[in-house]
Amino acid sequence: MISTTLTNTAQHALMQHVESIVGPIIAPHTQKMKMRWELFSHAEQVFQEESLRTANEQAAIEITLQRLGSVPQVREELQRSIPRFIQWASTLDRIFTQRPGETLFRQAFRIASLGFSILMGLYLPCLAVVSLFRGFSSLAIMLPFLTYQAFVFAITFAFVAILIGKLLSTKGLPPGLSHLITATLSISIVICLSMTSLMAWSSRDLTDLWPTAAASFLSSVILFPIIARAYLAERKQARPWEQSLLS
Repeated sequence: MISTTLTNTAQHALMQHVESIVGPIIAPHTQKMKMRWELFSHAEQVFQEESLRTANEQAAIEITLQRLGSVPQVREELQRSIPRFIQWASTLDRIFTQRPGETLFRQAFRIASLGFSILMGLYLPCLAVVSLFRGFSSLAIMLPFLTYQAFVFAITFAFVAILIGKLLSTKGLPPGLSHLITATLSISIVICLSMTSLMAWSSRDLTDLWPTAAASFLSSVILFPIIARAYLAERKQARPWEQSLLS
Protein backbone atom coordinates (compact mmCIF):
# COMPACT_ATOMS: atom_id res chain seq x y z
CA MET A 1 0.00 0.00 0.00
CA ILE A 2 1.15 3.51 -0.81
CA SER A 3 1.57 5.65 2.26
CA THR A 4 -1.36 7.92 3.12
CA THR A 5 1.02 10.45 4.69
CA LEU A 6 2.05 11.68 1.25
CA THR A 7 0.12 14.36 -0.56
CA ASN A 8 -1.25 13.54 -4.01
CA THR A 9 1.41 15.72 -5.61
CA ALA A 10 4.30 14.02 -3.83
CA GLN A 11 2.86 10.55 -4.35
CA HIS A 12 2.41 11.13 -8.07
CA ALA A 13 5.89 12.59 -8.49
CA LEU A 14 7.55 9.66 -6.70
CA MET A 15 5.48 7.06 -8.57
CA GLN A 16 6.27 8.73 -11.87
CA HIS A 17 9.99 8.72 -11.13
CA VAL A 18 9.94 5.08 -10.04
CA GLU A 19 7.99 3.98 -13.12
CA SER A 20 10.31 5.87 -15.46
CA ILE A 21 13.08 3.67 -14.03
CA VAL A 22 11.34 0.31 -13.73
CA GLY A 23 8.88 0.46 -16.65
CA PRO A 24 11.35 -0.26 -19.50
CA ILE A 25 13.21 -2.97 -17.55
CA ILE A 26 12.95 -6.45 -19.02
CA ALA A 27 11.89 -8.68 -16.15
CA PRO A 28 8.97 -10.79 -14.89
CA HIS A 29 5.97 -8.95 -13.50
CA THR A 30 6.56 -10.02 -9.88
CA GLN A 31 10.17 -8.88 -10.00
CA LYS A 32 9.25 -5.51 -11.50
CA MET A 33 6.55 -4.96 -8.88
CA LYS A 34 9.08 -5.74 -6.16
CA MET A 35 11.46 -3.19 -7.70
CA ARG A 36 8.69 -0.59 -7.81
CA TRP A 37 7.74 -0.96 -4.17
CA GLU A 38 11.33 -1.06 -2.93
CA LEU A 39 12.26 2.05 -4.90
CA PHE A 40 9.09 3.84 -3.85
CA SER A 41 9.66 2.96 -0.19
CA HIS A 42 13.20 4.31 -0.40
CA ALA A 43 11.99 7.44 -2.21
CA GLU A 44 9.30 8.02 0.41
CA GLN A 45 11.86 7.74 3.20
CA VAL A 46 14.16 10.25 1.49
CA PHE A 47 11.24 12.61 0.88
CA GLN A 48 10.24 12.50 4.56
CA GLU A 49 13.80 13.44 5.51
CA GLU A 50 13.87 16.34 3.05
CA SER A 51 10.43 17.52 4.18
CA LEU A 52 11.83 18.09 7.67
CA ARG A 53 14.53 20.33 6.24
CA THR A 54 12.34 22.46 4.01
CA ALA A 55 8.72 23.56 4.19
CA ASN A 56 8.52 23.76 0.40
CA GLU A 57 7.05 20.49 -0.87
CA GLN A 58 8.15 21.00 -4.47
CA ALA A 59 11.73 21.65 -3.37
CA ALA A 60 11.67 18.51 -1.21
CA ILE A 61 10.45 16.49 -4.20
CA GLU A 62 13.20 17.82 -6.47
CA ILE A 63 15.94 17.12 -3.93
CA THR A 64 14.52 13.63 -3.35
CA LEU A 65 14.63 12.79 -7.05
CA GLN A 66 18.20 14.05 -7.25
CA ARG A 67 19.24 11.87 -4.33
CA LEU A 68 17.67 8.81 -5.92
CA GLY A 69 20.08 9.07 -8.85
CA SER A 70 19.73 9.52 -12.58
CA VAL A 71 17.03 7.44 -14.25
CA PRO A 72 19.27 5.76 -16.89
CA GLN A 73 21.95 4.84 -14.35
CA VAL A 74 19.56 3.30 -11.81
CA ARG A 75 17.67 1.48 -14.57
CA GLU A 76 20.89 0.03 -15.95
CA GLU A 77 21.94 -1.21 -12.51
CA LEU A 78 18.58 -2.91 -11.99
CA GLN A 79 18.61 -4.42 -15.48
CA ARG A 80 22.02 -5.97 -14.82
CA SER A 81 20.51 -7.79 -11.84
CA ILE A 82 18.12 -9.69 -14.16
CA PRO A 83 19.44 -13.08 -15.37
CA ARG A 84 20.34 -13.29 -19.06
CA PHE A 85 17.90 -16.09 -19.87
CA ILE A 86 14.98 -13.92 -18.70
CA GLN A 87 16.14 -11.05 -20.90
CA TRP A 88 16.43 -13.50 -23.79
CA ALA A 89 12.81 -14.52 -23.26
CA SER A 90 11.74 -10.97 -24.04
CA THR A 91 13.18 -11.40 -27.53
CA LEU A 92 10.50 -14.01 -28.19
CA ASP A 93 7.83 -11.55 -27.13
CA ARG A 94 9.16 -8.95 -29.55
CA ILE A 95 8.96 -11.56 -32.31
CA PHE A 96 5.29 -12.13 -31.56
CA THR A 97 4.23 -8.50 -31.37
CA GLN A 98 3.41 -6.46 -34.44
CA ARG A 99 6.19 -4.11 -35.52
CA PRO A 100 5.56 -0.46 -36.47
CA GLY A 101 4.15 -0.26 -39.98
CA GLU A 102 3.89 -4.04 -40.31
CA THR A 103 0.70 -5.52 -41.77
CA LEU A 104 -0.99 -8.51 -40.16
CA PHE A 105 -0.11 -10.62 -43.18
CA ARG A 106 3.61 -9.84 -42.88
CA GLN A 107 3.52 -10.46 -39.13
CA ALA A 108 1.79 -13.83 -39.67
CA PHE A 109 4.26 -14.78 -42.41
CA ARG A 110 7.24 -13.84 -40.22
CA ILE A 111 6.01 -15.86 -37.22
CA ALA A 112 4.93 -18.82 -39.36
CA SER A 113 8.28 -18.91 -41.16
CA LEU A 114 10.10 -18.91 -37.85
CA GLY A 115 7.96 -21.75 -36.47
CA PHE A 116 8.36 -23.83 -39.63
CA SER A 117 12.13 -23.31 -39.73
CA ILE A 118 12.57 -24.27 -36.08
CA LEU A 119 10.56 -27.48 -36.42
CA MET A 120 12.21 -28.56 -39.66
CA GLY A 121 15.57 -27.78 -38.11
CA LEU A 122 14.69 -30.27 -35.36
CA TYR A 123 13.10 -32.86 -37.64
CA LEU A 124 15.79 -33.16 -40.32
CA PRO A 125 18.64 -34.34 -38.04
CA CYS A 126 16.26 -36.87 -36.48
CA LEU A 127 15.23 -38.11 -39.91
CA ALA A 128 18.87 -38.46 -40.91
CA VAL A 129 19.54 -40.66 -37.86
CA VAL A 130 16.44 -42.76 -38.52
CA SER A 131 17.45 -43.24 -42.15
CA LEU A 132 20.87 -44.56 -41.13
CA PHE A 133 19.31 -47.28 -39.00
CA ARG A 134 16.12 -48.05 -40.91
CA GLY A 135 17.04 -47.20 -44.48
CA PHE A 136 16.14 -44.30 -46.72
CA SER A 137 12.72 -45.76 -47.44
CA SER A 138 11.61 -44.56 -44.01
CA LEU A 139 12.69 -41.04 -45.01
CA ALA A 140 10.28 -41.06 -47.95
CA ILE A 141 7.46 -42.08 -45.62
CA MET A 142 8.15 -39.73 -42.72
CA LEU A 143 9.33 -36.57 -44.49
CA PRO A 144 5.98 -35.62 -46.09
CA PHE A 145 4.12 -36.18 -42.83
CA LEU A 146 6.60 -34.22 -40.71
CA THR A 147 6.70 -31.41 -43.28
CA TYR A 148 2.91 -31.25 -43.14
CA GLN A 149 3.03 -31.25 -39.34
CA ALA A 150 5.57 -28.41 -39.31
CA PHE A 151 3.42 -26.42 -41.75
CA VAL A 152 0.29 -26.86 -39.60
CA PHE A 153 2.24 -25.92 -36.49
CA ALA A 154 3.62 -22.78 -38.18
CA ILE A 155 0.18 -21.60 -39.30
CA THR A 156 -1.31 -22.29 -35.86
CA PHE A 157 1.66 -20.63 -34.17
CA ALA A 158 1.17 -17.43 -36.17
CA PHE A 159 -2.62 -17.36 -35.77
CA VAL A 160 -2.57 -17.89 -32.01
CA ALA A 161 0.25 -15.39 -31.43
CA ILE A 162 -1.63 -12.67 -33.30
CA LEU A 163 -4.96 -13.55 -31.69
CA ILE A 164 -3.53 -13.47 -28.16
CA GLY A 165 -1.73 -10.22 -28.82
CA LYS A 166 -4.91 -8.54 -30.10
CA LEU A 167 -7.18 -9.86 -27.37
CA LEU A 168 -5.04 -9.25 -24.31
CA SER A 169 -2.80 -6.29 -25.03
CA THR A 170 -2.04 -3.77 -27.73
CA LYS A 171 1.45 -3.32 -26.30
CA GLY A 172 2.47 -6.96 -26.25
CA LEU A 173 2.62 -9.40 -23.38
CA PRO A 174 5.06 -9.55 -20.48
CA PRO A 175 8.20 -11.67 -21.00
CA GLY A 176 7.58 -15.38 -20.91
CA LEU A 177 3.80 -15.20 -20.97
CA SER A 178 3.00 -14.81 -24.66
CA HIS A 179 5.08 -17.74 -25.80
CA LEU A 180 3.73 -19.83 -22.90
CA ILE A 181 0.17 -19.22 -24.10
CA THR A 182 1.15 -19.74 -27.73
CA ALA A 183 2.98 -22.96 -26.98
CA THR A 184 0.07 -24.30 -24.91
CA LEU A 185 -2.51 -23.68 -27.60
CA SER A 186 -0.32 -24.54 -30.57
CA ILE A 187 0.95 -27.83 -29.21
CA SER A 188 -2.54 -28.91 -28.24
CA ILE A 189 -3.99 -28.11 -31.65
CA VAL A 190 -1.04 -29.58 -33.53
CA ILE A 191 -1.27 -32.84 -31.58
CA CYS A 192 -4.93 -33.14 -32.59
CA LEU A 193 -4.21 -32.44 -36.26
CA SER A 194 -1.13 -34.64 -36.31
CA MET A 195 -2.93 -37.58 -34.77
CA THR A 196 -5.81 -37.11 -37.18
CA SER A 197 -3.37 -37.14 -40.10
CA LEU A 198 -1.56 -40.16 -38.71
CA MET A 199 -4.82 -42.05 -38.43
CA ALA A 200 -5.75 -41.08 -41.99
CA TRP A 201 -2.40 -42.05 -43.53
CA SER A 202 -1.61 -45.15 -41.52
CA SER A 203 -2.90 -48.59 -42.40
CA ARG A 204 -3.15 -49.49 -38.72
CA ASP A 205 -6.12 -48.83 -36.50
CA LEU A 206 -5.10 -45.87 -34.37
CA THR A 207 -8.50 -44.85 -33.09
CA ASP A 208 -7.22 -45.42 -29.56
CA LEU A 209 -5.25 -42.19 -29.94
CA TRP A 210 -8.40 -40.06 -30.07
CA PRO A 211 -8.75 -39.77 -26.27
CA THR A 212 -5.20 -38.43 -26.06
CA ALA A 213 -5.88 -35.91 -28.82
CA ALA A 214 -9.12 -34.80 -27.21
CA ALA A 215 -7.45 -34.42 -23.80
CA SER A 216 -4.69 -32.35 -25.36
CA PHE A 217 -7.17 -29.99 -27.00
CA LEU A 218 -9.28 -29.69 -23.84
CA SER A 219 -6.17 -28.80 -21.85
CA SER A 220 -5.75 -25.66 -23.96
CA VAL A 221 -9.39 -24.72 -23.30
CA ILE A 222 -8.73 -25.01 -19.56
CA LEU A 223 -5.27 -23.45 -19.45
CA PHE A 224 -6.05 -20.42 -21.60
CA PRO A 225 -8.55 -18.72 -19.23
CA ILE A 226 -6.30 -19.52 -16.26
CA ILE A 227 -3.29 -17.88 -17.89
CA ALA A 228 -5.38 -15.01 -19.25
CA ARG A 229 -6.82 -14.34 -15.79
CA ALA A 230 -3.32 -14.27 -14.31
CA TYR A 231 -2.24 -11.84 -17.00
CA LEU A 232 -5.18 -9.52 -16.38
CA ALA A 233 -4.41 -9.56 -12.65
CA GLU A 234 -0.85 -8.51 -13.43
CA ARG A 235 -2.08 -5.68 -15.65
CA LYS A 236 -4.35 -4.45 -12.84
CA GLN A 237 -1.37 -4.25 -10.47
CA ALA A 238 0.89 -2.47 -12.95
CA ARG A 239 -1.69 -0.04 -14.38
CA PRO A 240 -1.50 2.65 -11.63
CA TRP A 241 2.26 2.85 -12.07
CA GLU A 242 2.08 3.03 -15.85
CA GLN A 243 -0.64 5.68 -15.74
CA SER A 244 1.58 7.89 -13.58
CA LEU A 245 3.67 8.55 -16.68
CA LEU A 246 0.63 9.71 -18.65
CA SER A 247 -0.42 12.55 -16.36
